[in-house]
Amino acid sequence: MRRGEAMWRRRFELVQRALLVLDVAILLLAFGLAYRLVPAVQFLLLGEPGGSLGPWEQYAWLLLVIIPLWVGLLYWQGVYAPLRTRTHLGLLWSITAATLLGTAGLTLVLYALKIHYSRVLLGLFGILSAGLLTVEKWAVKWFLTFRYAAGYNRRTLLILGSKE
Repeated sequence: MRRGEAMWRRRFELVQRALLVLDVAILLLAFGLAYRLVPAVQFLLLGEPGGSLGPWEQYAWLLLVIIPLWVGLLYWQGVYAPLRTRTHLGLLWSITAATLLGTAGLTLVLYALKIHYSRVLLGLFGILSAGLLTVEKWAVKWFLTFRYAAGYNRRTLLILGSKE
């Protein structure tokens, strides 16, 4: 591998790691928002105040399952492939598929272990995580497309000489 290619590969891997950390932060945010919004959503759905969720500690351990599961499914769906070559619709589909599979898998595991959790929380988390991850990936794709159109990430060659 030539020196220039190694530099580009290192830069690509650094950006991929940063996006992975950002995805984990978004998943944490989506779970926290879902936890906070469950009472309001239950009120909207039922028309009367629903039961409150248990303490945060009762639900927080789910993040130990959710984060690796979601990241693995996003990777499997190709979300971490170069974004510049992906369409917006393709990204939306990949993120939606990963979220649906993750939510279904998590629900099945909880059901099999006979652990009872709020279905509203799990559904709301799925919706929020899919929405926030899609917005993030579209914003990153827009930024990368803008930078590429501005001339960044292109190799240029200047040839100087005379007619002789």
